Amino acid sequence: MEGKIDALYKGFNVIKNGGLILAGIAVFLMMGFIVVDVLLRNVFSASLSGSYEIIQRYLMPLAVFPAIAITYSSGLMPKITMFVEKLSGKVQYIINLFLLFLEIFVMILIFYYSWRYAIQGLQAGVTFPAGGKMYPLYPVLFLVPLGFALLTIELVFNIIKELMKKPFSSRTT
Repeated sequence: MEGKIDALYKGFNVIKNGGLILAGIAVFLMMGFIVVDVLLRNVFSASLSGSYEIIQRYLMPLAVFPAIAITYSSGLMPKITMFVEKLSGKVQYIINLFLLFLEIFVMILIFYYSWRYAIQGLQAGVTFPAGGKMYPLYPVLFLVPLGFALLTIELVFNIIKELMKKPFSSRTT
């Protein structure tokens, strides 16, 4: 069973790394937009019409939400479990499991409500103005539930890994 979980998690890591690559591309595109816009403003007294709105509505969500699961798994986000490492192994295990289940519950709620919001945006055909044109916003709205779905999957793997450990051995998390 542990080998299957490891294989599934390896496949999930490919998805997380893809999200990281997508986020990196979005950051580079943001930098490119900003550099070109600043250059045009200072040298030619012109501007990229709608660049701020496109960066805000498309590229910023692309830079954050696809990479949220890999950010969590890398340990960059603080966890409450780091405060209980002085407690016994049994207490650490129970607190860690409780927090993982609480986190997964919260992520499912965020996923659910952001998914509903994205569906409503899709049905309404939500757009935003940039540079005199109207651009669709609803495709980007799906990045939020996608990011939190990936984070929920990461948490499920963490719960499985935690349950496969010896529950009451002394440990340092």
